[in-house]
Amino acid sequence: MNKLVAIAFGVVVVLLVSFFVLNAYIYTEKQRSGEIVEPYRATLSGEYVCLPHIDESGPQTDECANGIKTDVGEYYAVDLNLMSQSQILLVVGQNFTANGVITPIERLSTDLWKKYPVIGIFSITDSVVTEEIDNQPWECNADAQICPDGSAVGRTGKSCEFRACPVQNATSAVLTTYQGGSPTALNVTVSPKEVVSDSRCPADVTCVWAGTVEVRTVLSTQVSHGEHVLTLGTPQVFGDYVVTLIDVTPAKTQEAIPESSYRFTFKIEKR
Repeated sequence: MNKLVAIAFGVVVVLLVSFFVLNAYIYTEKQRSGEIVEPYRATLSGEYVCLPHIDESGPQTDECANGIKTDVGEYYAVDLNLMSQSQILLVVGQNFTANGVITPIERLSTDLWKKYPVIGIFSITDSVVTEEIDNQPWECNADAQICPDGSAVGRTGKSCEFRACPVQNATSAVLTTYQGGSPTALNVTVSPKEVVSDSRCPADVTCVWAGTVEVRTVLSTQVSHGEHVLTLGTPQVFGDYVVTLIDVTPAKTQEAIPESSYRFTFKIEKR
């Protein structure tokens, strides 16, 4: 009987040892193959972006999940809460380089980030170097791309890429642009021309009134054209559409904001 117990005990010990050896082997092989499963320090360079959604088959939500698109085209969510230096302002579309800690997506227990094409979270700790945003105008070829719904989109941006095709049967869209830009969504072109007023409360001041922003904006479609003063958060009816200025960056400070630094986010909805 004692001999059987000893044999059974020996089998259990062998199985446990084999389990730990196998796990150590798998971990080592992942490290050798480049599949890093533990958080690690890294330096990333790229563009500060609103992360795209993996599923673009339907209307998208309005939130902007901050991230970085690296120079090699990889996406990471960006976390600024671990910064050792004073908080800096990063603007969507701005290029920057930073040091931090990358937590691979495999280490995350939440499903929150699975709707974005990220491979990890980049927690910035220090040494953030930003580049000035180039707002000089550029010209692109006038060719067009035919979309599945029969509409056509032209080229835009500094790299002259084709605009995204509209989602079929979409009833709303969100776009971000700058003063002088003219992006199009749901067949509506939005062209901010001038910040009429910016009475927002500075971030470091306690105010009784939060204030607002007014932007003189030209709205146009193939059949209509008009100039409006859009107020932050106030819907503007434009033909068969409702256009709302839903966000303005950067945040207000006690120093004047250069006109070239403003970024405007609009929501367009079909009525």
